[in-house]
Amino acid sequence: MKREPSSRPADETAAGNLRGGIASGAVIAGALWLAWQIVIVPVAVRAPPETAIRIAPSAQTTLRRAAESELAAQRFDNARALAADTLSKAPFDVAALRVYGLTEARAPGSADRADQLLTQAGNWSLRDDPSHAWLVGQRLRQGNYASAFAHADTIARRIEDRQPAIFQLFTTAALSDSRSLGPLVRLLAINPPWRSAYIQSLVGRDEAAPLQAALAERLQSTDHPMTPVELGTLYSTWLGKGRIAGIKEIRRRLNRPALGQMPTNGSFEDELAMGPLDWQFESSPRFSVLMIQDDARPTQTALRVEMRGDSDDMVAQQLLLLEPGRYRVAGEVRTELGQTPGVGWAVFCYESGQRLGIQATTPARQVWQGFRFEFEIPASGCTAQWLRLSGRRESNSGDTVAWFDSMEIMSQP
Repeated sequence: MKREPSSRPADETAAGNLRGGIASGAVIAGALWLAWQIVIVPVAVRAPPETAIRIAPSAQTTLRRAAESELAAQRFDNARALAADTLSKAPFDVAALRVYGLTEARAPGSADRADQLLTQAGNWSLRDDPSHAWLVGQRLRQGNYASAFAHADTIARRIEDRQPAIFQLFTTAALSDSRSLGPLVRLLAINPPWRSAYIQSLVGRDEAAPLQAALAERLQSTDHPMTPVELGTLYSTWLGKGRIAGIKEIRRRLNRPALGQMPTNGSFEDELAMGPLDWQFESSPRFSVLMIQDDARPTQTALRVEMRGDSDDMVAQQLLLLEPGRYRVAGEVRTELGQTPGVGWAVFCYESGQRLGIQATTPARQVWQGFRFEFEIPASGCTAQWLRLSGRRESNSGDTVAWFDSMEIMSQP
């Protein structure tokens, strides 16, 4: 049974948290930088508080703003005194409690007290980003990745321009300390609104390939496995890096898309968007290609291709991961316009581009008819293949409209 990760407040998840030691220095350093940026930037864009103090020296808002400004200027004694004055007038002022807690954090022997104050500030307000930023670093120092990541999630949901730093924090932690992977997976399994952006942030980072694979596999057993688009991003990225073996292994472990379907979505019914392992359609003013309702069989959908007679463009393709051997491609075709279908299928070796087999030209018929062709994958040098649909300028068919359906690939003895 799939289980939803806990969505309790960040500091109510102590049971089961990993506390075997502190996080790596690089992870903590990133958290500290993030915390200071979140503390200082909001203050830097405000008007100086001195004017407000002269006008209303005892007002709660004035004292709190002054305390925040003194903290940003690193005049910690002044900040502490102003925060204490604010809290004496407004005990539930979250910003003042946070400033007081941050000054406590700098006092020798006051770490536990600071932790209590800032945890209270964070629990009082999910919007108090500086408290949550400090708690990220504090929880990392304690080796509590689950709580650190929960506080980071709170910030990532609210401050989009801080997401890159938070994503870097997640990735550095996951790559440097295996204890962090479980909490990261549990957080992603809640499906926070920034999840796809985080997965996209791993694209192009060679060192992150093991993390991409681990996330795909471990999220699969949750209520929110990788979406087709997220998984398609992984497959596309790895294909660009030539990691065919890795794509095969991930597909085998996840069975996504299903191993028994060759090609994926041969009936042209579902738009899975699973990268190269699903249909990829090109666009051009010389042709149009759509998966739409079949007007000859209204209860079904099919692939409709409209193409100019002078075009030999590639219209659609799908990556195959077949082992060496003989295979047969079968499907159905009908011609809505044209003397012969000016478009057809062929299989090519991924590495060399060698054509392995091609669909023969068939007479034009406005009713569905079957077609088939065979091809053989050599024993070496062809670890993946492209199934492609392209125009056939040499057929002299003129403009054509053709439909395709019921595509399948079968192993042959």
